[in-house]
Amino acid sequence: MAIKYRVHVEKRIVFVAWKGVISAETWFEHIQRLIADTHWPSITAMLVNLHSITDVSSIGEAEMQHAIALFNSVPDALSNKRIAAVASDAFWKSHRFGQLIAPYGPSVLVFNDMSTACLYLGIKLTDATKTIQELRAGE
Repeated sequence: MAIKYRVHVEKRIVFVAWKGVISAETWFEHIQRLIADTHWPSITAMLVNLHSITDVSSIGEAEMQHAIALFNSVPDALSNKRIAAVASDAFWKSHRFGQLIAPYGPSVLVFNDMSTACLYLGIKLTDATKTIQELRAGE
């Protein structure tokens, strides 16, 4: 279906919402849009909410490696970024991606709920929830 994101420039964070069936191609297109965003270099944190996905079966180890290659096509694209993924069904897949990408600079943690992820990133739960809801509603 879709991956949508919104950058909060003043907070230097990007919020990302995945919804529905997400193919590897959809993910790759999202990464290319994200790293092409003029605000990407100044971003220090990312909150990725995966609670609304229904299928990510097309994303395996090879696709994760390709995603890492896309991120690394931009110098220092991942350097010093903190990434919090909020996942349920995709928890272990998200955890594996975090393991694979960590050597390239970001700190990646996977959480079961938004409140803990927000604590990790130092952001307000109400702000994060509102933004994620707006992203999902915008479809």
